[in-house]
Parts: sequence; C-alpha cells; structure tokens
Amino acid sequence: MNATAAQRDLLMEIESKHEELIAQLEALDKRIQQTLAECQAQRNTSLKSD
Repeated sequence: MNATAAQRDLLMEIESKHEELIAQLEALDKRIQQTLAECQAQRNTSLKSD
C-alpha cells in the first residue's frame, strides 16, 4: 500500500469515528434535554403542591 492510499484509509477511518462521536453526542444531548424536562416537570409539580 502506498502512502497516498494509507492516508486515504486513515482519513476514512477518522471520518467514520467522527461520525460515530457526533451520533453519540446527539444521543447524549437528547438524554440531557429529557432529564432536564423531567426535573423541571417534577419541580413544577412540587411547587404546585406546596
């Protein structure tokens, strides 16, 4: 394998890992938003019952 092909393969691998990380970050962001919404709902419920 020549250097150009090796570089291309490495770039493709890096791009793939980057896409995986972006997907993981998006999933984490959704989980955080859901958790915040649940906390806010519980807080609102708690404030109404006081």
